[in-house]
Amino acid sequence: ILTRVQNILTKKGQEMCFIDLEDFGGKIEIVVFPSVFADSRALMASDQKLIVYGRITDKDGELKMLAEKIKKIDDPSDFPPPARGGDEEGVEAARGNMPVL
Repeated sequence: ILTRVQNILTKKGQEMCFIDLEDFGGKIEIVVFPSVFADSRALMASDQKLIVYGRITDKDGELKMLAEKIKKIDDPSDFPPPARGGDEEGVEAARGNMPVL
């Protein structure tokens, strides 16, 4: 659930924002750069249920997500559950260097 939206202007005068998403597991700050913000501006409202695709970074020593795509969750069935088992090779191939906490 979207709990915070902080709109800002870049040095080039483009709109972007920082948002916080929370669930029962915790909270994460998400950086929404101008290109993604332009496509998802209408979704930026408190209490909105969203799914965010992106990359995790620990720049400045704090975990954040850099949004690449944002969608509203209209129906949970729109998002199939993650694959269970049988794809260990794919997981290993995609493994990054970021420790999981």
